[in-house]
Amino acid sequence: AWTSATRWNATPAALRSPATPFSHCVPEFIIEIMSPSDRLQKAQDKMDEWIAGGAKLGWLVDRTNRTVYVY
Repeated sequence: AWTSATRWNATPAALRSPATPFSHCVPEFIIEIMSPSDRLQKAQDKMDEWIAGGAKLGWLVDRTNRTVYVY
């Protein structure tokens, strides 16, 4: 995932604290590489959530079927 400094700095400090295990800042760019045990529909649903949450670009890489989905 990639987040610009502008978006990162616009996220309240409490939501991007090193004390929390995950940032609550939605990255602008997401790359999801499916493992052999992942199911396509579930991975697509996850990508839809990222886009709905504010990600601007996403790549879903299905290595098994040699396919890349662009969101």
